[in-house]
This record gives sequence, structure tokens and C-alpha cells, in this order.
Amino acid sequence: MASNGTSVAEGDKANQEDRPSALPDDILIHILDRLKTRDAVRTSVLSRRWRHLPGVLSKIILHVGSFKPKDGSMLAKDDLRIRSNISVIEATQSILAHKSQCKINFLSVGFYLREESIIIAHSINDAMANREIVSTKFTILPEKHGIQRMEDDKIICGKRFMSFSYACPRAFGCLKQLILTCVRLGNSDFTDVLSTCKKLEYLQLISCDFQPSVLQMEHPTLIKMELVVCTFESVDLKSLPKLRTLIVDTWMGLEEIYPLSFGYVPQLSTLKLTYKGTTRDKNIKLSEFLGNAAIGALHLDFECGRIWIQPEHPKLLAPVLRNLQIASLTCIHEECNLTWIFFSFRSCASIGNHAHKDVGP
Repeated sequence: MASNGTSVAEGDKANQEDRPSALPDDILIHILDRLKTRDAVRTSVLSRRWRHLPGVLSKIILHVGSFKPKDGSMLAKDDLRIRSNISVIEATQSILAHKSQCKINFLSVGFYLREESIIIAHSINDAMANREIVSTKFTILPEKHGIQRMEDDKIICGKRFMSFSYACPRAFGCLKQLILTCVRLGNSDFTDVLSTCKKLEYLQLISCDFQPSVLQMEHPTLIKMELVVCTFESVDLKSLPKLRTLIVDTWMGLEEIYPLSFGYVPQLSTLKLTYKGTTRDKNIKLSEFLGNAAIGALHLDFECGRIWIQPEHPKLLAPVLRNLQIASLTCIHEECNLTWIFFSFRSCASIGNHAHKDVGP
């Protein structure tokens, strides 16, 4: 009798410990959506009841940085990247292979731009035949270590990236966010990417080159763009009706022309420019440079150690700075005192007390 009583008690205890399994799917998914995706996937080994749940998550975030092997400290950097990348590929395949028709609200995948990574795009492409993916983000990292890459490597990676986009148009068609590092693209290539990524809202390009290097930008939904240490002569913002924020950090262009040309950008309100140029580079006249753009927040970082904005009479600046409310000037050397700043922005009646100056070393 004692034996039977013990077994019943143990059974009751086991049932109590597995009470979460008795919850309906929608509640369990609600709980799993609040975990990191890798941890949510691990719950599939708890029991048969949990096995299908990772495949119906509404938010999926997979990044190579979260898939480092346990023996990672023992591996060379190249081997570590390969192993982490394979783990992300396998996790993406496993989750998206589920035949569920449940909607995925957000899918974010960070991976190295290796040949086998096209499996990720194919998995998304195939999944979209059966289920809706509302928003997708790709963070595409260079296969080799470091931002500075050899020219041939950037060309190879550019061709590989383009082959991914051509092979998996559905996957790229639902992209809302794209972070791309260390590739070289032709102007027509970049135009094709923008045409394929019809829903794109955020674009960050890091250490990317463009040939020819006058880049023309047209996109109906792009809201924010960042260009970081990219090589181009000029970027022509031809038609970006929803662009609100533009950040350009350390462009590498020509001395004779301005790095940006503002076309149809009716909603552009925030512009941040950082430059590490030389004394030979062209000074920027804001009255010419900004054109039709009505900037509300202007952030200028003079990291190069010289002032590359040419002071102008307030009457010339008034039309282009008519909406300016915030002006942030960083790394202004002590030789450039407040007189220079207030003269430059004296025409901005709306700037109020929002002018800000950081003195450089």
C-alpha cells in the first residue's frame, strides 16, 4: 500500500511540475515570444507537447553572435565564425520548415556572407509560400574579420549578395531592415536591390563601395538611411518621399563636388554628418548643399579637426534653415568660438535654446 501511495504522490508531483504543458498553444507562444529565440527553441526538447511550438513563434531573432559554440574559446576566429554561421542556418531551417500557417510578425537573421548562407534566404522564400511574414531584417556581416577588406574580397561579396537577392526575391521583398557590410556594388546592382526590397524602411551600409560611384536613390518607403565609411563620389537622393533621417559618417568622395544631392525628400527632418577629411576637401555651403531640404535637426561632427562648413550671411541661410530647431556641433576646436556659431545660425528664429556645441581637443 505504501508503494502505491508513493507512486501516486510522485505522479501528482510530476503533473504539477508539468502544468505549463496544459496551457493552450496561444498562451505558451505568448510566453515563448518573450524569450530569446535560441532559448525558445530549446523548449522543444521538454516533451512532445512543446515540440511544435518554436515553429509557430510570431517573433524570431537569430544572430551569429548568439550561436557561439561552447568550445569557442578553443577555436580560431575563422572556425568560430563558420560554426556559428552553420548553427544560425540550421536554426532558421528548423524553425521555418514547420508547416504552420501562423503569421510571423518579425523575423531577424544575422549571418556571415558565405556561400552556404543562401540557405537562409531560400528557407524564408519557401516559408512565405505557406505563411505571412510581416517584417524581416537581415544583418549581413563580412565573412572575413575586420571592416577593412581587400578590394577583390568586396567584389566577391557584392556578387554573392546580388546572387542571393536574385535567387530569393520573396525573402528580399519582405525586408524592412537591411544592414550590409563590406561589399562592392555597381549602380545598377544597387538599383535592383532597392527595387526588390519594396518594403524597405531602414538601410545601413557599412564600408561599402559603389561603381560607378554616383549613387542614385529612389525608394517609396525608406524612412532612415545610414552610410558609414562608404566610398562614393556623390549620393543623389532623387526621390525618397518618406525619408526622415539621414546619417552619413565619414564619406570618401571627391574634392570638387558635394557628397549629397537633395532631390525629392519632403519629410527629411534629421541630418547628421561626420567627416574626417583634409584641408584639400571642398567646404560645404549650406545654402547650396541643402537645396530644397527643410531640416529640423542638424548634427555636424568636425572630427577631422577643421571646419568644413563655410560661414555664410544669415540672409543666404534663412531659406534652407527655416525649419531648424536643433543644431548640434561636435568637435569644434577652441579657435572657433561662439561668435562663429551664432553668426552661422543667426537666421534660425526657431532654434531657440537648442543650439549645442562640443569643444574638441
